[in-house]
Amino acid sequence: MNINTVSMIALIASFGLAQPVLAQTDQQQPAGAEQTQQNAPEQPDAAPQPPAGGTSTEQSAAPEAEADKGDMAATSAGQIVLQEDDTFLASDFVGTNVYSPQDESLGSVTDLIFAKDGTIQGVVIGVGGFLGIGQKNVAFTMDRLQLTENEEGIRLSMDATSEELADAEPFKSKQTQKVEAEAERARQEQESRAATGAGTPNPAAPPANTQ
Repeated sequence: MNINTVSMIALIASFGLAQPVLAQTDQQQPAGAEQTQQNAPEQPDAAPQPPAGGTSTEQSAAPEAEADKGDMAATSAGQIVLQEDDTFLASDFVGTNVYSPQDESLGSVTDLIFAKDGTIQGVVIGVGGFLGIGQKNVAFTMDRLQLTENEEGIRLSMDATSEELADAEPFKSKQTQKVEAEAERARQEQESRAATGAGTPNPAAPPANTQ
């Protein structure tokens, strides 16, 4: 037997011994490995995905939220939803005739005067004139008026005569007072310039005598 044949037999023998060793290595497991695997908690199933429109809780809460918003809108602070029987509107007064105790028409309400706290301070009555021409406004406090209500609406009366209202001092609004003050200031400035000669052009010199 030559050297090559001996080497070949040794290689085959070593290969044959290696296979049982590898098989034994694969079969051996660390102590307690199998028990650890059995005792491992089961993994929970994947959580169910919510529907495209959101969870059922969110869907049920949505109508409640809308209802809450509706209640808040209906109960906003200071809001008046219905007019009470013992209240009146400004439109109930404006344009309403005012009568004397003798049932004489004294004029009609043209405006109301409000205080800063919202209370009605007075009423403006247009008296005199014809179809609004030559009419003047006079104002009185609300305690001068007597208010009654009938099927046609409200009726305003006042313990006065048409002659008394015709002679009364006219009412001037803030806008009217401002216009009159500006006109008076312009008049005084014009009189002052006229008195000092400011702005008065010099008389033209007579033409020279060419003869």
